[in-house]
Amino acid sequence: MQIYSSLTKLVLKNISTFQKQAYGATFRKDGLLLVAGDEDANVRLFDTSSKTVLRVFKGHKAPVHRTFFTTDFHHIASFCDDKTVKIWDIATEQFVNNFRNHEDYVRAGAINPVSENTILSGGYDQAIKMYDTRSDKCVMSINHGAPLESLVFLPTGGIFISAGGNDIKVWDAVAGGRQLTNISQHTKAVTCLQVSSDGRHLISGSLDRHVKFFNTTNYQMVHSLDYTNSILSLGIAKDNNTLVVGQVDGTLACLLYTSPSPRDRQKS
Repeated sequence: MQIYSSLTKLVLKNISTFQKQAYGATFRKDGLLLVAGDEDANVRLFDTSSKTVLRVFKGHKAPVHRTFFTTDFHHIASFCDDKTVKIWDIATEQFVNNFRNHEDYVRAGAINPVSENTILSGGYDQAIKMYDTRSDKCVMSINHGAPLESLVFLPTGGIFISAGGNDIKVWDAVAGGRQLTNISQHTKAVTCLQVSSDGRHLISGSLDRHVKFFNTTNYQMVHSLDYTNSILSLGIAKDNNTLVVGQVDGTLACLLYTSPSPRDRQKS
């Protein structure tokens, strides 16, 4: 894993403690901790300043592709190819929830930003599952219609968005998972989603080499960027000033982010 400066675009830290591929790294909201999964079925927790491995969570039986901190800062959610979702207690290094509701790889996940007990997962079985960690149960199941690659909540926590196949779908969590709209602006599989911290824009990346911006008021596309290679990942700074795009050839493209409109242009 490499940590870059958003100002200089230079590598600040290189973390090389993995024996095989590292996946799905995310920062805790305060930036002090970093978590990632790996090909060896482990979940690793790092101190971002010293690069020290603080915890290694063991219990999965296949590669772990997605990891997130819960909103209470004290737990980690991991999403695995062994078809399970686990919630880990950071202090004890043990899992406190083990959800086994998928029938294929689990490659997508999201944490409700206003409810520490609500978790989403998306699998290659085309299913979106919602869990309540207090009851240890799956409380909602929805068919996206294609293998899931990415899930995100809007900041209010009442709406979530899924990406799978060429389509992006918007769901009302409060109304029991009612579909609000379907976005079909990509010509190949959508691999990643992000939402700006103010909740105004949804950003998608695809194997069709495009990053597209949508207004979350009406889900109309307001801007599109074309890249040289297929898009595998997206990241946006919490102050919305930088967008980073990861491409299939291993390159990162960094640009200044402003509220997009049809008149906006890439800044750098």
